Amino acid sequence: MHPKPLALVVVLGAAFSSAAAAQTFSPEMTKAIQACTLDAPKANAIMKTQAQLTELLARDPARMKQLPASLKMTAEQQIAEMEKDEAESAILKANGLRGRDYFTGLMALRAAAWASAGQKGPLTGLASPANVSFLEANPKVLAEFNRIEGGG
Repeated sequence: MHPKPLALVVVLGAAFSSAAAAQTFSPEMTKAIQACTLDAPKANAIMKTQAQLTELLARDPARMKQLPASLKMTAEQQIAEMEKDEAESAILKANGLRGRDYFTGLMALRAAAWASAGQKGPLTGLASPANVSFLEANPKVLAEFNRIEGGG
C-alpha cells in the first residue's frame, strides 16, 4: 500500500524542514542563501521544482530509502547528487534551474517564510529582509509555499 500523497508531502516537508533547520552551511553557502533575491518567477520555479522532486521521491521506494542518508549530506553534496541524478536534473532543467540555484533559492524561501511567521532558529537567521518583505507583500506565494511544505 502506498502512502497517501498529502500525508507523504507533510512527512517529507517536515523531514526536509527539520534537516534544513539542523544543517550547518559552509560560509560560502550561507552567503549564497543570504544573497539570493526572491521574486515571483523565481519563487514559483522553486516551488514547482520542489513539488516535482517530492513527487519523484514519493513514487520511488529506492529514493525513499536513500532519503535519511541524503538529509545528512552537506548542501554541496546534496547539490552534486541532485545534478548527477538524471531524473532530478531533468526536473531542474525543465524549471530553468541548476542545482545550486534551486538549493539556495529553496533555503532563502524557507528562511523568509519562517522569519515572516516569527519562527526562531539558525535558518531564520539566513532570511534577508528583502525576501521577508517579498513574501509579506505576496501572501499567495507564501500560502502556496506553506502548502507545498506541508504546513497548510
